[in-house]
Amino acid sequence: MEKGRNIEFMEQCEMLSPIAGEKVSLVRIGGGFYVKKTSPTFNTDILLQLMEHQPRGIPKIYAFMENEDGVSVIEEFINGKSLQALLDQRGTFGENETLRIISALCDAVNELHCLSPAVIHRDIKPSNVLITNDNIVKLIDLDASRQWENMRNRDTVLLGTRGYASPEQFGFEQSGPRSDIYALGVLMNMMLLGCMPSQQIYKGRLGRIIKKCVALNPDDRYSGVLKLKEALPYVKREKIRDIMPVKEGFAPPGFRSKDPLKMIVALCGYTAVLALSFGFKKENYIQTYKMFADRLCFCAACFAIVCFYTNWRGFADLFPLTRSRSRILRTVSHIISPVMILFFLLALMYLAEKCLVFFMR
Repeated sequence: MEKGRNIEFMEQCEMLSPIAGEKVSLVRIGGGFYVKKTSPTFNTDILLQLMEHQPRGIPKIYAFMENEDGVSVIEEFINGKSLQALLDQRGTFGENETLRIISALCDAVNELHCLSPAVIHRDIKPSNVLITNDNIVKLIDLDASRQWENMRNRDTVLLGTRGYASPEQFGFEQSGPRSDIYALGVLMNMMLLGCMPSQQIYKGRLGRIIKKCVALNPDDRYSGVLKLKEALPYVKREKIRDIMPVKEGFAPPGFRSKDPLKMIVALCGYTAVLALSFGFKKENYIQTYKMFADRLCFCAACFAIVCFYTNWRGFADLFPLTRSRSRILRTVSHIISPVMILFFLLALMYLAEKCLVFFMR
């Protein structure tokens, strides 16, 4: 397909089914599936920018055509769930998943802000964030977006969603990059608490960040979306996992992903630990109890170390240095923390042995 042949490309469109009312439909063109959207608020200059630069984290735009209903756009079909649907399903998100999603959105929004002229999304909200079946974050629906003009005093068209739209979007002054930062702060609070910052602001480690994002005065917010991303506590920049389940289960490491190979390896590892622990010899009655404590401590130490390196149910996050933005400190933490775990368990074993000897006298 060629970007210059917009009208000809759209004329090949075969309507399949509506997705969200009559204005959004799944269509087929040639052998591919696409989404067709029609809106009177689409900015054709922005659509041309998106077609030319194809920002990451934003659906690709393939063609558009002006008509009596406004502008019809053919864009990439993304198979997944909206963040709103996931919030309705599970209630709230944990800190780590929230950080990963907001971090990915910061990257997508930065792609828009780095265009020339900068594009302001102006409608960042849960229903406009998609999590694909591959667990990739996408920011959709740019029909409310506008181009940033440095000398303009206020927006000519007032668009946005109440609660997520910044004060300047209601005509007080021109919306700009910090308007999207405001919406990201509201979104962060909604993911963590399930309510707007006007009702209650999150009290955890992200509370101060959210407060700065949603400041009424744009000058009091972060100066750019990358500044916001830098302020976020460090989390592993890995592919987002475990978003779709309602909550994390208690399956042990190796059994969470349901991957047969990982399950076999984990089963072999757990069996080896049990075999080693029960291989300890016992000599007399008192040492039988001591041996039981030794075996229990050995198994606990092995499992604790596995839980640390796999971050089972956020276990590694309990150690502050593992969340440091410094790679050196994170490396030090991954070396020292297991040693601390072993010393702690050895101390418990020593105390248990002393108590056992005392009561067996």
